[in-house]
Amino acid sequence: MNRAALALLALASTAAFAQSANTTANATASILRPITITKVTDMAFGNVIWTSPTAGTAVMPVTSSGAGAVTVSGGVVGTNGTQTAASFTIGGRKNKTYTVTAAPASGAAVTLSATTSTTNLLTVTSLAIANANNNYSAGVATLSGSNADTIYVGGTLNVPTTAIEDDYSSANTNGIPLKVTVAYN
Repeated sequence: MNRAALALLALASTAAFAQSANTTANATASILRPITITKVTDMAFGNVIWTSPTAGTAVMPVTSSGAGAVTVSGGVVGTNGTQTAASFTIGGRKNKTYTVTAAPASGAAVTLSATTSTTNLLTVTSLAIANANNNYSAGVATLSGSNADTIYVGGTLNVPTTAIEDDYSSANTNGIPLKVTVAYN
């Protein structure tokens, strides 16, 4: 046999013994409508009755149906008028979990500034969250089968000894509003 034929025979026998393997993998994707949040009501502590010059608090707890009864301590001796937890409507994919955070838009606390003196400030701390689906726990909730939920935010209004008789709002100069953020898990 000539050399060319031997080389061809060697090449053919090598190809016959070559081995290969293959498998497949699936590709997946979930299409989600964007999660949305819309403010329904602002947080309102109503009329806070305060005995100067003693500091005090008004605590607004939240439940799955909104604000609970406001309790007072220290120099705050009572409240009346319109009292509402901040409320927000959440929209997105049904039965999908999402995280909720409530914080000041900037700074250390939600801050309410007096109308006539922007250096007189009240703060709202110890923010609390609940949702209408009654499944909020440790910052996580689940959208209902109708693609919607409502969340409520309350907290503790702190009235310092330096407060003055006035109307206070986070919308006034030097105020810091509440910021609520939601995101899919």
